[in-house]
Amino acid sequence: MIGKQIKGKGFRGCLDYVLGKKGAYIIGGTMCGQTAEALSTEFAITRQLKPHLKIAVFHATLSVDAKEKLDSDAENDRRWCSIADDYMKAIGFDNNQYVIAKHTDTEHDHIHIVGSRIRFDGTVVDDSWDYYKSQQVIRALETKYSLETIAPSWESEKRAQTTAEYRKNRDSGQKSVRVQLQSLIDECVASRSTMPELIERLQSEGVEIQIRMTRTGCIKGISYQLNGIAFNGTQLGKAYTFHGLQKYRGISYDSEDNELLKMLTQQQEAIADSNELLTDKSLPETNTHTDTISVDLITSDTFDTDDSNLSNFNQTVRSLSLQPKPNLYKPTEQPIEDQFEQSSQTDTIIAIALDALIAVSSDRQILGQYNILWNQPQLTLSIRAIGRGEILKAAFALDGTYQLNTCQITELDIENFQAFSTQQQQRQIQLEID
Repeated sequence: MIGKQIKGKGFRGCLDYVLGKKGAYIIGGTMCGQTAEALSTEFAITRQLKPHLKIAVFHATLSVDAKEKLDSDAENDRRWCSIADDYMKAIGFDNNQYVIAKHTDTEHDHIHIVGSRIRFDGTVVDDSWDYYKSQQVIRALETKYSLETIAPSWESEKRAQTTAEYRKNRDSGQKSVRVQLQSLIDECVASRSTMPELIERLQSEGVEIQIRMTRTGCIKGISYQLNGIAFNGTQLGKAYTFHGLQKYRGISYDSEDNELLKMLTQQQEAIADSNELLTDKSLPETNTHTDTISVDLITSDTFDTDDSNLSNFNQTVRSLSLQPKPNLYKPTEQPIEDQFEQSSQTDTIIAIALDALIAVSSDRQILGQYNILWNQPQLTLSIRAIGRGEILKAAFALDGTYQLNTCQITELDIENFQAFSTQQQQRQIQLEID
């Protein structure tokens, strides 16, 4: 059985198409109307429960080969109604309006389902991973109703091993890099995630990711490298392309994440070099904890950039005294002296992160496993760790105070940032000597 899903904004247009086909007729559902106009009016009732929901229409088609159609039209329609009801319930439409229509305009036997994502209790059916969930449900329905099993499209489009790869696997028992990459990606997409989270997971597994972008800043492709061997998404299969990860694997992507993706996919030699510094036993012990730390503020004339957002900030402000506001993320039962120590350590990390950005005259920087990003319009500093996501986010006010929105700093993070700071100081001293 083959299933397809489409989401849209308007019920009437979808219903006009589904019921306007020659020979189309309604066979089931949870609604009373028998015409596009009547059904559209019914859908409008629940639409009022979520008037600001833009994508409320769910439209699915289910089809089987003509040879699987039952001889009795009545029996066939009843089976389709049962299949459709099971399908809708399994993908989350257990308290929703939907109508089932039979089409007879093609050789293959198929139905259309038009439903509202808005439940009668006002909640909305989650549409993330809908393609992946649909394929899993269809496989189960094929078994239940003794229908021909058809592999998911991403499986059928997965690029097979070459003859040489197959022979190497057969003779040595070692999987080819192509198969290893496919398996790693399959494992990493097993849980819902965003594109940055997926890339972080793959990088933590030793996969190097490269993103290809157009001149206008749009992402057009992705490639993967493992053990020095690289494949682009197409070479692995259509479900492994940048678009395929979203369509077939349910990975969510927002163009606002492009800057973060660029940071995550920079050459990992820089990460390796920085990590090597952390293992240098000659670095002296330091203690930079202070009550208040003054650092150069990132202002528009700090950067060599045309970003107009940076010029909006007050250029006359040249220093920032880091004075934290009450941190909502600290446990209330934590002793006062421990709270003070944690606040001081957070100050230290923020100061080192800002210094690192200023040192490279940029609003983004990589220090070992950490990605640092300054958002000038919002005056926020974000630090992300590979494999852990965002570990610190601070929102600054013009008076120098900041509010922690996220804080998951560990003792190892503090040690790492102190090591970065020491290394930067050593480089500065060496430059002065030279």
